[in-house]
Amino acid sequence: MINLKACELVAMDNNQLFASKILADAHNDVVYYDPEGTILSGLGAGSKVSTMYPETIADQLQNCVKSQPNLIFVNTLLIHRALVCWADSLPISDANDGGWAVLFFSSDNLMSEVARLMPFGFLHINKYLHATYCNEVAHRILGTQDSDMLNRGWLEQFGDSILPALKAYTDEIALHSEPLSLSLKVTTPLGREKTLTLQVFLYPHNGSGAYSLYMLLYDLSDTGLLRADLTKAIEQDNLTGLLNRAAFLKRIKDFTRPEFEYAAYVFIDLNDFKGINDTYGHKIGDKVLENVARKLMSVTKGRELISRFGGDEFVLCFPDKKDLTEIYNLGRKLVSVVNSSMFIFGQKLDIQCSIGICWMPALSELRNLNNEARVERALDAADQCMYLVKKHQSGNKAFKVYDPSLKNLLFVQKNKQQEFNRILQEECICIHFQPIFNDNGKISSIEALARLTKELTLHSHIGDVIESANEGGEELALFHITTVKTLEEFGRIRPSLGDINLNINIDISQLEQLSFSTWLSEQCLENRVPFSNVSIEITELLLESDSVQVTKNLNHLLEMGFFISMDDFGTGYSSLKRLLEYQFHELKVDRYFVEHLIGSDKYTKMVTAMVGMGNALNLNLLAEGIETPEQLELCKALGFTLFQGFHLAKPMSPKALIAFLKEYNTEQ
Repeated sequence: MINLKACELVAMDNNQLFASKILADAHNDVVYYDPEGTILSGLGAGSKVSTMYPETIADQLQNCVKSQPNLIFVNTLLIHRALVCWADSLPISDANDGGWAVLFFSSDNLMSEVARLMPFGFLHINKYLHATYCNEVAHRILGTQDSDMLNRGWLEQFGDSILPALKAYTDEIALHSEPLSLSLKVTTPLGREKTLTLQVFLYPHNGSGAYSLYMLLYDLSDTGLLRADLTKAIEQDNLTGLLNRAAFLKRIKDFTRPEFEYAAYVFIDLNDFKGINDTYGHKIGDKVLENVARKLMSVTKGRELISRFGGDEFVLCFPDKKDLTEIYNLGRKLVSVVNSSMFIFGQKLDIQCSIGICWMPALSELRNLNNEARVERALDAADQCMYLVKKHQSGNKAFKVYDPSLKNLLFVQKNKQQEFNRILQEECICIHFQPIFNDNGKISSIEALARLTKELTLHSHIGDVIESANEGGEELALFHITTVKTLEEFGRIRPSLGDINLNINIDISQLEQLSFSTWLSEQCLENRVPFSNVSIEITELLLESDSVQVTKNLNHLLEMGFFISMDDFGTGYSSLKRLLEYQFHELKVDRYFVEHLIGSDKYTKMVTAMVGMGNALNLNLLAEGIETPEQLELCKALGFTLFQGFHLAKPMSPKALIAFLKEYNTEQ
């Protein structure tokens, strides 16, 4: 017995004489044999093929895929009726060393076994023009399934215009040794237009007048182009190699109708990815995205789509999910895959994500919309569910599945985000100032406070705006606007203020920016505001971030002459070590403690301790939230030197502030 490496069927004549090119350990030859498997000449003449070459057709097909993907090798022992067509001229492969050996079989089982592995669409049509077989590649090209293509269904996909050409081709059976070539334009069930080439081969049945048609289908819209670098640049995300948004939406149109109607859309966002970039740098951040992309690809097996829409946002589509059990299992699987530790350049990073999922049947009320609009609604619902997870409104789960009961909540949330965007674009924010008094009753400084110019539908006050900024990751944009407006207004009215200083709130999103301290100093110079007239208020909670960049910016601001005030002292969890790490000038005790001072011995002792600590560190002590005369007198008695609150003066516009100062100074 000879160890067969490959066997390629190379010829068959009208007398069913088979010839195969044999590649074996002992000998390479062309072997001729009859339909019964008896070798007629060459190596092993007179022997049965089954004795000399016992491998099965499945083994040979598997070897073919591994060794030479541009040829199909088969064991010809099982072939008794075959037609071999060399397809060198067909647009199947860019390789110049040969085309596909295309094999057609009268045995349905044998035909489907080989056709399943073909890299192009394949249909078997009988003499009644009924399709009896259609492979998976053809379904993928056309966006169909068997029920759409079998029997006469394939004509509805191709159009009746091809019938005259087929009739002319089949009228003279004996004359055709070359295939019929047709060019078709088709539209998939979901609206994607494609240009196809159809190669039709006619196979007569033993001179009886019966025949079969074998059709090869190539998608000229994709074949070759998908292999080109230009197409990759258009469709792929450069960093991860995943689909980009445009390609993702385009591929959805290739789904069959059931795949589309039962698709699950998944939005995945990495938690605190910005913190990773800010702490470790974008090089490590990029590696995190690449690793997450690989993890997500391990979950996909076939028709699923996976893309990166931008930043740390990944979007997936899983077609044809039959029930909610599958959806929830999918959510749990994705959480387990993404939420894990990874080591990058020696750094251990714990990656966590938030996931929103929308299953298309949950949007059944949108069936009257076109497919593109339905996809956008599904993606939007998944996106909103992901944000609900980020806000911890969905419990402790890392994913949330959309259901119709969320419709109103998500509608309000989406409109709120749109209104927030209008606030930023239409300059709906103004700056008010609240005076801060010293223990002699003089106004020593004013705190800048952002206010809305008008009450909006979903944002009644500035706190709602800040909440929307935090939810949408727009803190930096919001605080950039308020900082610029504050310095513009303060610079404009400063000549009327005398020696009054400015207290300005700075957010952590600003202090984490690489050049924030330089930018702030430039803004001050532009508005003629001396650095020594500005006290930067940062919250105790902000210092919990332990960001290297925050520390650099604060130290740089101190070196330039800015003052630093710790706002909301007593509400965070940072250690007292923070007070020693930075050169604070002021300690601003949170209004919570002032509110509870009256009649509470416990709070009085706590505030007394805070005052003692501030005095020991030579800090100015400010009590905020003074609402009553009793609170003012008690805070003075406890040792505070600065006071702020509605009892003394409310926040007011720049114009109202100047009028207030004139009146106040006159009374003093």
